[in-house]
Amino acid sequence: VLKSGKVAAFALTVSAFPTGSGDSTGYGYVTDVISTKVDDSNVVQLIVWNGSENVTVTVDGSTAPAAKGDFVKYTISSAPIAASEVTSGTHATIKVKEFDSSRNLVVTTTGTYSVTGEIVGGTEDVYKVDENTQIIGVKSADKKGSDYNTITSFTKVSGEDYNNAYVIYELDGTTKVIKAIFVDEDNAITVGGSKGGNAGSAYTVTPATVTAGVPGTPVNNAYLTVTTDKAQIISGETVTYKVTINGNVNAASKITMTAGANASAGTSVTITGDTTNVTQVSGTEVNIASGFGNGTVITFTVTGTGAVASSFALANQ
Repeated sequence: VLKSGKVAAFALTVSAFPTGSGDSTGYGYVTDVISTKVDDSNVVQLIVWNGSENVTVTVDGSTAPAAKGDFVKYTISSAPIAASEVTSGTHATIKVKEFDSSRNLVVTTTGTYSVTGEIVGGTEDVYKVDENTQIIGVKSADKKGSDYNTITSFTKVSGEDYNNAYVIYELDGTTKVIKAIFVDEDNAITVGGSKGGNAGSAYTVTPATVTAGVPGTPVNNAYLTVTTDKAQIISGETVTYKVTINGNVNAASKITMTAGANASAGTSVTITGDTTNVTQVSGTEVNIASGFGNGTVITFTVTGTGAVASSFALANQ
């Protein structure tokens, strides 16, 4: 079923199960576990939400092979099945970056959303869905099933940036084919009692300061002005500073950046303007030849893991 160009559900519905094991495979979310007896034999009944209804999976013995809140692969049978026939399958907890319904591909990421809604860092992976894929809605925080059977991207909010789906898949060559994808109606999948993938807090970026070489108090006949591209970041995000030289220096000079706490400097800079007489020394320093520099812009970067406050200074070489 398609809703607004997205797959809303692939439901596996069976009205009558054949007898014995090995007949078919089901996937679902365990919402309850009951120990009881059938024909005077101990069994465990797993109540499993399969995306459209709760089904009862009866397992031989007194030991439950799964717990409430587990995502399972199981043998469909009208007779009790062995505990070994209930497994977690090959699985992964994921953040859905995009669902491409035209190509039946789920693109995932390990990155996190920045304050401005851009994905920072991480790597991508691709899974394929087909006509046999089950899409199963859950409300995992409450360990309940849900009618929300829609694949959606993970939330674009810094600090509320969680894994939002769980997949059981099989390999077709090197292609990961999803057998079941569990999507959380709150967009934050809970696995093993906890959410995963939170981006963490947003941290303040203090506008860069100039400690030597400012308007009114130049150094070697020049002063610096600096712009900072962000006011907040999440951990792992890059802050970019653009430093403009105002005036030609009258002695060989240098600009140095102090990255500050919670920040690591980039390994290189970008120089726009006079690239002959303004030259890189490192990711935190450039040299300026005497008589040159006016109007040249140097771009420095730092990667932050917390609040960032960098500074710049113009000095003699």
